[in-house]
Amino acid sequence: MIVIRRRTKQKINKSVSLSRYINNNKYIFPVKGAWQIDGNFDCIPYHRQRHVDEFAFDLCKLDKNLRLSKGENTKEDDYPCYGEEVYAIADGTVVKVYNNFDVNTIGKSSDELKQLEHVHGQWPVICGNFVTIKHSGGECSTYAHLIYKSIRVKPGDKVKQGQIIGLVGNTGLSSCPHLHFELRYGNTANSRGLPCCFTNIIGTQGEKIDLITEEYTIVHAE
Repeated sequence: MIVIRRRTKQKINKSVSLSRYINNNKYIFPVKGAWQIDGNFDCIPYHRQRHVDEFAFDLCKLDKNLRLSKGENTKEDDYPCYGEEVYAIADGTVVKVYNNFDVNTIGKSSDELKQLEHVHGQWPVICGNFVTIKHSGGECSTYAHLIYKSIRVKPGDKVKQGQIIGLVGNTGLSSCPHLHFELRYGNTANSRGLPCCFTNIIGTQGEKIDLITEEYTIVHAE
């Protein structure tokens, strides 16, 4: 419980009760191996402009020395995560898919972006190729920046937990190959982002982790 005190002529105490959000489903991590979390909800500059992205984060796979290989001249397929399989975090129904975007929009001019948006729509310019799955209880997961034509599902498909849905890529507004992941309640641009707990990740010391609370946390998923 947080107690808020304000300086006034008369002392007033107000309290706000806090409770942890409980997911409606048991979720597994969307990728396998050792990954670093970037842009988590404790990082103010990223994913904090809209409610829908409030608990979104980016995933970059680490090499065998638990390092993130990145350089100015590094090619896409030199990144450990490029082409890695992406898995449905729970059973559900595919509600949105875009699989036809083969462009990285970082550094594009405003005119180029407008032209791309005219052809493909707003979301592919930002998310690249993506999949959104609706799970029980109204929670929806989204997986973005996937490789062009790598998505293996279509709207209306029923998917099972752990089913491969696509491959990690670098399409849309992406500074390097990675997976953008988010959970939200509903499936609109105004939906509210949700924290997501996982059942199958551990930390670098082998400790069990469910909710990732800090940016740059390294987790491992089987």
